[in-house]
Amino acid sequence: MQKLKWILGVIIWYAGNVNAQELNCQVNILTPNIQGTSNTVFDAMRTQVRDLMNNTRWTNDKYQNEERIECQITITITEKISTTDFKGKIEVKSSRPIFKSTYNSPMLAISDQQFVIKFDEFQILEYNETNVNQNLVSILAYYAYIIVGFDYDSYSLLGGDMYFTKAQAIVNQMTQAPQPGWRPFDSDRNRYWLAENLVAPVYRPIRNLVYNMHLKAMDNMTKDIDNGVRTIADGLDLMIPVHKDKPNAYLLSVFFDAKSDELVNIFKSGPSDVKARAKQTLELINPGNSSKYAKILEN
Repeated sequence: MQKLKWILGVIIWYAGNVNAQELNCQVNILTPNIQGTSNTVFDAMRTQVRDLMNNTRWTNDKYQNEERIECQITITITEKISTTDFKGKIEVKSSRPIFKSTYNSPMLAISDQQFVIKFDEFQILEYNETNVNQNLVSILAYYAYIIVGFDYDSYSLLGGDMYFTKAQAIVNQMTQAPQPGWRPFDSDRNRYWLAENLVAPVYRPIRNLVYNMHLKAMDNMTKDIDNGVRTIADGLDLMIPVHKDKPNAYLLSVFFDAKSDELVNIFKSGPSDVKARAKQTLELINPGNSSKYAKILEN
């Protein structure tokens, strides 16, 4: 009996500690304007998207279940082109826990409007790195690598290089695809340009800020808030040349779409001299959110 209890204990321990995949992705499928289509196809789409994101190994690293990256994908289908062809948008969000806190910091908040896919409710979505040919699978794999890359960048300097390179490889494989989003002339803010920005040296100050803001600053704010706030302000100053050289860079938009509200809250709690400097810098490099940044100086 004691031996049986020991074996059961080992099994329970193993089950609780077995390596998990990298993503814990919540998936929503919205169809606000679609009439006369059975929900079964969209239920199947949700299941297949969730399984692909959560059951695929995107790295060679070992993850425990509690270490998985929290993320969310929302697909809004706005048009049914045919029985198996759909058009809409995909929204991608992810977050990262802050050390010694219950707070999750937003990492991504992307809205991709160039979403045209083919899907059959009996289709199984599988990703093969050497043979990418389905647009839906390619989009999902692309964003999986973007999510992982941003997470790794927040823990080590330029730690997401491998995953951004993989995302760019998917772009290169899909340049001949009939669907939009994979080519530079499709839009100035699409999958092509995000991957290009993430691997280009000129944009490294943005990626450096992701690292300094999280590992160097926010992860240590329970010990020293003022120093953390100053570290983030210094990182923002280094983005000024990027803005002057590439004011319309998609990566700048991606960063501030996720971080603008958080930056306001961070700097509101900082020293007065840092508040004024940060507000000025933010209004310069992200003028579209100037009304938000005015709140930094409010009492």
